[in-house]
Parts: sequence; C-alpha cells; structure tokens
Amino acid sequence: MLAVAACSGDATPTLLASGHVRATNLAVDTTNVYWIDFDSGTFAVMSVPKTGGAATALYSTTAVALGFGGFQLAVAGGRVVFQRGPASSGSSLMTVPVTGGDAIALPTTPAGQPTGTIAALAADDTDVFWIDDSNQGTLRTVPLDGGTPVNLVSNLMFYALPNNNQLVEDAASLYVSTTPPGTGVIESVAKTGGAIAPLDTIGPCCARLAIEGSTLFYTTVSSASRVELMAQPVAGGASTTIATWDPQTSDDAYALAVDASHVYYSADGLWRVPISGGTPEHLVATRDANGAIALDATALYFADGGIMRLAL
Repeated sequence: MLAVAACSGDATPTLLASGHVRATNLAVDTTNVYWIDFDSGTFAVMSVPKTGGAATALYSTTAVALGFGGFQLAVAGGRVVFQRGPASSGSSLMTVPVTGGDAIALPTTPAGQPTGTIAALAADDTDVFWIDDSNQGTLRTVPLDGGTPVNLVSNLMFYALPNNNQLVEDAASLYVSTTPPGTGVIESVAKTGGAIAPLDTIGPCCARLAIEGSTLFYTTVSSASRVELMAQPVAGGASTTIATWDPQTSDDAYALAVDASHVYYSADGLWRVPISGGTPEHLVATRDANGAIALDATALYFADGGIMRLAL
C-alpha cells in the first residue's frame, strides 16, 4: 500500500483497489467505499474497506445496457441502491446489503404511469428517490425495503449529466437541478411531496449539486463563460459566488463533494476551495478528468485507474 502524504498539491493518494478502470459513481459509509464496475462484459457493484484490503463484488451480472446519465449509486440504511440498467429491463432499481447477500429489485413505476430510465438517484435510511426521464423528468420515491412507488413531481425539464450529483437530499427536502428552455434552475421539494420551489436561476444549463448543513453548493457557467461555484441557502435568498475558474485551463466540475470547511471537485484533477470562498487549490493530478468522488471526515475517494484514497 502506498504512503499517504499531507493534503497538498503534491499529495500522494493511497491505492485501495486496482484494476477497476471503469469505476463510476462512488459512495461511502463508515466502513467501505462502493462503486459500480462496468467492464469486460460484466456489471458489478463493488466494495472495498476504507483502510484497504480485498475488493468484494456485492452483486454482479452480465453487462447490461447503459442507462441515460450513466449508472447511479447511493448507500443508505445498510444497503447499496443502484441502477442496473434501463427501466425497460424490469429491474432498473435494485438494492443489496452492504455486507453482501441477496439483491432485490425495487418497483419503479406507479400504476398507469410511463416507464423511462433512472437519470438521478438519492436515498436516506428509509426511502429511495430518483428522477425517471419520462414526462420530461418525474421525481419518484419508494421505501428502501420495497413498496409502492409514487410520483412527487412531474415535468421537471430534467437533463442528466455524467456522475450526476443532480439530486441531493437533507432530512426534509430534495434538491434538483432542472433545465427549462434557455436556462437552468435549482429547485427544492419536500420528501413528502407538494409544490416544487425555485431557489436560484442559473444558466445556461444544469448543475451538479452538493449539500452541507443549510447550504447548497453548485456549479454554473457565467455570461463570460467562466465556471462559477455558488453557495445557496436552502431556505432561499441570495446566492454567493465562492470561486471562479477558466474552463480552458480547468474544466467544469464533473463531481462535487463538501464538508464543513471545503468544497471538493474533479476537473482535470482534484481541487478544493474553502466554503467561505477563495482560490481553488489543486490537490492531485488524475488521469481521468471526469472521475466521480466521495468524501468522509478524513479522506477524499476517487476513481483513477483504480479506487484511490487521498488523506485530508
């Protein structure tokens, strides 16, 4: 195992699991890192201890068609929730225990409703939430242990991005990046349903999201074609620009994560910026410019020819 240096532009990450060159959509809990492998004719939900060790396939099958927006993944309530493939396959949304065991398919389509593809995913300890791309984007939910799916919001005008980060949750609400004609909007809705409320108008397209406490963070592109990292109170009010950069030298953020002190993002490498604002700090170079990331209290995890851990 490689040594880990203090977090800086010359930091050396630890290799946790090698050979996973097509890993996507990372998630973490207190013990493990989870990801989806889609390579060499096999689809697998994988885990590896944060401290290193053998990688384990929690679920695997022959390769399935890639869904709109890529494969989605979340971990909550002791289970990994994942998108196995397009909804037309009949098993698009599944869960498996984090310790391994039988995977179960969750129902995804309310009676009489159209079936599309899962384009964004979030979960808490009791429920799963996702955006189905039918009806221009329908936000749906189902209990984590199965039950009857219900629609929360329809006609979201949703457009999926790789490594999505476009649907996030807190204790009471869901937050989503939507794309009405000509602009983008950050919106919120209660987990129990009801009216959807706009928080901020962005443009010209959709954004990736991350949440910490009572603040939502997202990226947008300014009228001067500069990438802007924004902070938005979830209760509403004015948003604040906390960092900007030139996409010609560092691309738009492909994934976001946030803790109590910094926002982290992948864009031709891994970067961070204080949540109060400042100059982006380059942490480490990566071969995969578009890699997914995940975060806990001590480290940043990312996929770059394998599953990596960068101590913070």
